[in-house]
Amino acid sequence: MNGALPSAVGSATSLAFAAHLADSPDGCLLIDPDGATIFSNSVHRELWEFGGDELSETSWQRADQRLARVTNPEALAEFVEQTRSNPQLDYELTVRLCSGRSLQVHSRPLHDGEGNLLGRSITSRDVTRRVTAEAKLVESESRFRALVESLPVGVVLQYQDGRIGAANPKAEKILGRSFEDLAGLTSKDPRWGASREDGSPLPAAEHPAAITLATGMPCRNVVLGIRRADGERRWVQVSSEPLRPAVGLEPAVVVSFMDITDLRAAEQAAGDARTAMALRELSGSVAHTANNALAVVLGNAYIATLDATTPEDRMAALTEIMDSATGAAHVLHELLATSLQS
Repeated sequence: MNGALPSAVGSATSLAFAAHLADSPDGCLLIDPDGATIFSNSVHRELWEFGGDELSETSWQRADQRLARVTNPEALAEFVEQTRSNPQLDYELTVRLCSGRSLQVHSRPLHDGEGNLLGRSITSRDVTRRVTAEAKLVESESRFRALVESLPVGVVLQYQDGRIGAANPKAEKILGRSFEDLAGLTSKDPRWGASREDGSPLPAAEHPAAITLATGMPCRNVVLGIRRADGERRWVQVSSEPLRPAVGLEPAVVVSFMDITDLRAAEQAAGDARTAMALRELSGSVAHTANNALAVVLGNAYIATLDATTPEDRMAALTEIMDSATGAAHVLHELLATSLQS
């Protein structure tokens, strides 16, 4: 009987409890130990898209109408079977209706004062917005990861204490270390053998990432030498940009860099001061454009996609921004390669 509690359940619940069920913002359904529907509020019927008469004739354990309404009927059928086989336990399941609505269903036993099983209370909550936001977040993270991994420049994420939290394949190649090795290093580690452009040792406090972490200000186009794991010295042009931390996350910087070892060699071999200057200016322009586009646009666009309240049209715009920045980086990388061959 919809909207009315039978005597069995009424003996275990007060009228206040019945009123609470009727006025609950969640869908509420009570069934007896045999699975027959004995009470449901209007929210339950609306969420499951049942008419009043239709639900009153439906046993929860033989809810063919419910199975036909969801996109994961096997999971719901198993959920129903579990509640029937083990009536003393709590169960929870998220289902998606064919109409697109997502419901979080929680089933728990009802007992009288002596512990005897009277039936089950089944609540349904509309979690469509949350599920949609979570799916968009997963898609955004996957898309961002794929973009970063395909970039033609090295990108690492570095935390306040100097730890490297992420690195793309190009960073591993340039630095000559796997991510597992990088995760155990900081910018202060002497194994980098970091040096200034003139060859003098680079103090840890002068590393672009350290400066950005300490001041919150970006550093751009800093040339420094590093020692790879195999002992080879390479020259890189580095930019670091602060990331606005999301709630609950520690401050971090995005460090992007490109290997300019061959460019430096070309400058030295050219002998022509004007050619060397032109190559250097081209390198600076390419690095400045690529690094800023990657660190600022990609980094902050990604942070913006983590906000579950971001409207769908804005999320699409952010994705387009990340795609465009990635495309620009590839074009600029090809331009740099061409300049080295000239």
